[in-house]
Amino acid sequence: MLKEGKRFSFTLAVVPLIKMLIMSMTFVMNVIITRQLGAEGFGLYTICTSIVVILVGVFGNSLDIGVLRFVPEAARNNIERRLLLLRDAFYLKIGIGLVLLFLCLPFASFISQVLIQDSSASNLIILALFGVFATLLLGFFSVYFQAGQDFRNYLILDFIHMGGKLALVLVLVYMGMLTVELSFAAYAVMPLAAAIVGLFLVNLEFLKTRGASWDTLGSLVNYSKWLILSSVFAVIYTKLDILLLNTFRGSHETGIYAAAFNLALIPQMVASILSVVFYPKIVPWCQDGCFRGVLGKFTMVMLPISLVFTCVTLLFSEWVIVLIYGEQYRESVALFQILVPGYIFWLIVFPVAAPLLAMNNPRLLVLIDLLTLVGVALGLVVLIPLFGAIGAAITILISKLLLGGFVLLWAFRNASAIEADYQKRATKEPREGVAHV
Repeated sequence: MLKEGKRFSFTLAVVPLIKMLIMSMTFVMNVIITRQLGAEGFGLYTICTSIVVILVGVFGNSLDIGVLRFVPEAARNNIERRLLLLRDAFYLKIGIGLVLLFLCLPFASFISQVLIQDSSASNLIILALFGVFATLLLGFFSVYFQAGQDFRNYLILDFIHMGGKLALVLVLVYMGMLTVELSFAAYAVMPLAAAIVGLFLVNLEFLKTRGASWDTLGSLVNYSKWLILSSVFAVIYTKLDILLLNTFRGSHETGIYAAAFNLALIPQMVASILSVVFYPKIVPWCQDGCFRGVLGKFTMVMLPISLVFTCVTLLFSEWVIVLIYGEQYRESVALFQILVPGYIFWLIVFPVAAPLLAMNNPRLLVLIDLLTLVGVALGLVVLIPLFGAIGAAITILISKLLLGGFVLLWAFRNASAIEADYQKRATKEPREGVAHV
């Protein structure tokens, strides 16, 4: 146990650092695109990428959490079930991607008219649909390595994906060819390139598994259906500010807001980086009865760090934004100062408490996200016409604080009962290869 704890501490120190360096490539790419395309062009680019994020978030991330929920548990007790789970998740990802692609392709012009307010921009919608398929496929290989805690190959795929995007954008800038269409093409194509590499890195033993899989398929579908519904609400309200701001105020103000939003997202990106390491450990910690202690220690460490980080960020926000984006984005400073405290708070919530809720009470998560969607939608519809981007930022700040506070409180109140349930279930499940009398 001591050796395992030291190994996890090393992983927690090294993997997030490397992941952060890789994700910084995306930040650099967004800064380059922002400066090259201007507020209006970057606003259009953000809308296109939001389409991919929404569809992948709804269908892909839900299945990924299902894999992280069931595969680590099966790895301890039933290897055959683990392989069946991986096989079913792989085929589900491919099937969902192809259905979305061929179902939406005939309506590309209509979709572009509704979302981009330009029916001639159907080529961007086609690119988005292709990007969804490629990102779903890449997501399977990433979660395969994450569930097995094989972070070396996980980071290799991530580097190819993020580094490839940045490299393509730099080439386009060097050639003087950077446009909204080509920058988004780089965004949509690189996940497929990384997924192809993933095919050579994974152990394809799960594809050779034979036998009925109704039990494993049912587990994934029954669990993921709640997360899909939850993700529909969550992904919509996380992108609703961009879409409604573009509708009420136009692409210029959307670009100003998007610049502040992308910078404010950095703390949540850090939280998601930490969750890469924490997610596959949630179930084993619950089985071992130590999750409640981990949650308490993590919260006590992150609380003062978050408070200091908030103060420093607000103090230097104007200097940083002007340095990164230029004088044309000075209006983004006030928006950033409103948004960033809410996202910093999720440094405490997202890595440990949020996965416990998602893995163990997805029905409650549906209700929470539905109420959050209603609240965010009402806030945005009322405040954007009155205050523009400032109104959008205030709405998002309030939603992040209320939602995060509830999730953290729920995790502390229910952690011990969830541990007991996992331990009780583990004693009833026969281990593969062990005879029971």
